[in-house]
Amino acid sequence: MVEHCISTFHKNQKEMMYRIYVTDALKDLIEVQVAKGGGDIKYRRFYDFIKEKPEKEQAEEQPEETAEDIIARIKNNMIDMGK
Repeated sequence: MVEHCISTFHKNQKEMMYRIYVTDALKDLIEVQVAKGGGDIKYRRFYDFIKEKPEKEQAEEQPEETAEDIIARIKNNMIDMGK
């Protein structure tokens, strides 16, 4: 059972590496052709899409607000509501 899991994992890794290779090659070909025509286009890599962190993880990386920051934000909101 463990051997099957490891084998499946390696198979999936090879498939993913192939997909990344092919999409990178196509991306580069498109960018070169567009540049030949005088244009400028930049696409994100397929790898960047699949390795992108979920928003929840990104939010956790941001520093927490201090009490002073919260008070200042509330004051600004109250000032804006009074206008």
